[in-house]
Amino acid sequence: MKTSISIILIISSVLFSPYGQAQNKKADKLYDKGVEAYNSENYRAADSLFGLSAKIQPNRDVYYNLAIAKNKLGDQCGSCKYLELASNFGDDKSYELFRKHCIIKDSIVFEDPAYYCLTEQTFCREDISFNFYKRARKGADSIVVLKNESLLTMEYILSTKFIIEENIDTVLFSLNEIQPEFPGGEYALFEFLARNIKYPIYARENNVQGTVFLSFVVEPDGKITNIRVVQGIGGGCDEEAIRVVSIMPSWKPGMQLNKPVRVQFTLPIRFMIGG
Repeated sequence: MKTSISIILIISSVLFSPYGQAQNKKADKLYDKGVEAYNSENYRAADSLFGLSAKIQPNRDVYYNLAIAKNKLGDQCGSCKYLELASNFGDDKSYELFRKHCIIKDSIVFEDPAYYCLTEQTFCREDISFNFYKRARKGADSIVVLKNESLLTMEYILSTKFIIEENIDTVLFSLNEIQPEFPGGEYALFEFLARNIKYPIYARENNVQGTVFLSFVVEPDGKITNIRVVQGIGGGCDEEAIRVVSIMPSWKPGMQLNKPVRVQFTLPIRFMIGG
């Protein structure tokens, strides 16, 4: 499946440094030259200059502009990569564009009509997230958590060997109820992750990249418990993802029938080396 991104670029020549980072003059100069190159429609030069700036001082603006430049060059894989990196710095616009243009969605219907699965795959990446649901006779559908989720593959799920009822661990609350939320919402969650994740030295030196999928429970009082890795990438990234989630503040709990309830939550945390 091929999709295209059509984005109107509005670039300021003033570099924004998130989280109070000190500006770097060399990075600023490269960034400004990248803006000039882009406005002159020299997209290859802009891509190179923004890339050099990002290596010195990564931030959401330079990652966003890298995404736009790569889109102009027809590199959608690169465009999606940098939209995701900008999103990780808490940029709402990049997050919306990433979700709209870089996520391939599909569905799986099982022989048992009571269940179905919605899948999401990031453009140019092989990993797929599976979300299982049980149809309700009345009201909204419920979320289904399966046993041994880390062992699931598309091939296995589509095979005759896979019987969903034999793999169910938990059926959670209906989708029309209020789900748990990080205090401040998704933007605040991205900011928290960007501020607190420390890329493991071993993973960086050995080019370990990918997405760690964590599962945890948001208790009725909002505290996070039962943190576990559903799908890991190694190199110390799994442990770092667990560490960051373990220091999160209490969430707004999920609600059912106007009462706080215990809810299992899955969170993907992307580790990517910029540049």
